[in-house]
Amino acid sequence: MKKIILPFILLLISFGIQAQDQTTKIRKGTWLIGGDLSFSTFTFQYPSNMSSSPNTSTVLTLNPQAGYFIGNRIAVGLGLNYSTNQTFDTYGIQTGARFYLIKHLFAEGIIGFGKNVAREGDFQSDTFSWITTVGYSAFLNEHVALEPRIIYQENHYSSNIIGRGLTIGVGLRVFL
Repeated sequence: MKKIILPFILLLISFGIQAQDQTTKIRKGTWLIGGDLSFSTFTFQYPSNMSSSPNTSTVLTLNPQAGYFIGNRIAVGLGLNYSTNQTFDTYGIQTGARFYLIKHLFAEGIIGFGKNVAREGDFQSDTFSWITTVGYSAFLNEHVALEPRIIYQENHYSSNIIGRGLTIGVGLRVFL
């Protein structure tokens, strides 16, 4: 994963050098609609009374989202979450805030609640997640931005399992 992060940071910098000045869309009153796709490896921490296999899992996540800029450079939003791995599917709802730090570079904080359902058997667990993201809005035109991002996520399950992962993802946003 560390070998992927350095090229990703260089990609973010290159977007910054080549990006058009679209900061007029990062202002109060603008709607933000889009979503993210990410692929990651999560490490799981199990309680001592549970089996600890597998300890890691590859996770595919899809997050459609909508938000609204309540001030210049700050947006709040809601989203849905679907994650899947070898043994579980997770469905949830998320809320969070995005703040543009410098021009098109942003940070996000998100919390989510959901249900983790086993693909086989009847095991289910409630899920609480917190997510931090750093990314860049590379505007393709006046309204559409491609958003590479680095994501750290931690999931707490009602079954006392904790899952953590560092992710490289990409989002697509429409600014209206």
